[in-house]
Amino acid sequence: MNLKKAYPISMAIIPVLFIGIFFILPSTIGYFYAFSDWNQYTSDLNFVGFANFLEIFQNRSLTTAFINTVIFATVKTVGVTVLGFVFAIPLNRALKTKNLLRTIYFIPAVFSALVVGLIFNGLFDYRNGIVNLTLIALDLENLTQQWLGLKMFDLVYVLTGGGPGYDTETFGTLIMNEMSKGRYAQSVAINLIFTIMLVIVSVWYQKFNAKWEDM
Repeated sequence: MNLKKAYPISMAIIPVLFIGIFFILPSTIGYFYAFSDWNQYTSDLNFVGFANFLEIFQNRSLTTAFINTVIFATVKTVGVTVLGFVFAIPLNRALKTKNLLRTIYFIPAVFSALVVGLIFNGLFDYRNGIVNLTLIALDLENLTQQWLGLKMFDLVYVLTGGGPGYDTETFGTLIMNEMSKGRYAQSVAINLIFTIMLVIVSVWYQKFNAKWEDM
C-alpha cells in the first residue's frame, strides 16, 4: 500500500499546528525564564545568560538528584520487567487456561486507545474507580492510592521532601523546592536540563529499540 496515497501529508497539518501552538510553543517560550533573574522578589526581568545553569551545576543537589532519578527509574523499570516475566512464564506453561489468558491479555490491543483509556479510568480512578471503591467496601481504605499516577515526585515529596539535606532529592522535588523558595528562574533551568536529558535518552532508546527489532 502506498502510504502517501492512503494518508495525504495534508492530514497532518492541523494536528502539527495544534501541537505546535498549544504545547511546543508555550513550553519553548517558558524556557526563556531559565536565562533570566526571575524570582519572587522582583518584577523586572533581566537577562543573565547561563548564570543560573552555572549555579545549578556547582550545587551538589543536581548530582544527587540525577543519581537518585536514574536509580529510581532503573530499579522500577527492571523490577516491573522481571516481575512481568516471573508471572508470565508459569502462567504460559503451567495453566490449562493459558489460551484464555492470552486472549484477555491481547484484548487491549484490539480496542481503540480511547476505549482502553475509559476502561482503565473506570477501574483505577482515585475517587470513583472500581478498585479503590472495592478496597473501601472491604474496609481496606488505607490501601487506596493514585493507581494511574506511576511518578517518583509524589512519593519522595510526601515522605522526605528531598531530605535530609539533598540525600533523597530527585529532579521533581528539586524543581518544586526551588520554586517554593521563590527561585523561579533556577526551577525552570533545572526543568530545561531534565527535559534535554529525557530527549537524549528517548532518542537513544528509539535507535536501540530499532536495532533490536531488526536483529
